[in-house]
Amino acid sequence: VEYPNYWVAFYLLSIYFLFKKWPFSPISYIFSVMTKGLSAMFLPCSLFFIYNMNISKKKKLKIFSTYGIIIIIGIVILTSGINPEARNTPLTEFKYHAFWGGFGELNAALRNDPLILFFIPAFSTNS
Repeated sequence: VEYPNYWVAFYLLSIYFLFKKWPFSPISYIFSVMTKGLSAMFLPCSLFFIYNMNISKKKKLKIFSTYGIIIIIGIVILTSGINPEARNTPLTEFKYHAFWGGFGELNAALRNDPLILFFIPAFSTNS
């Protein structure tokens, strides 16, 4: 299941929990990955953030070990046969027309976006 913005909230909550109550941080990160798989790409950033935190080495080791368990579980899930149909489906070819057509759709989608409309006067002045 993918929700539009909940993954960001869960990811930021995992960063917040690193400071307040670190055992809840991996749980929030797992929720973030479950709501949108894109947040799995931020795991190296999170690990780098933990590495640079001003906390004791013992606490860093505990946090790294919990995130290491998450990585191991993720690898096991990806390599196991949980969804065998997805493993045997061939990759579809890249559709260039659909790719370039997406930019036109983006223009139509952003034409009434309040943030874009807010910055148009700033970019249209000749100063």
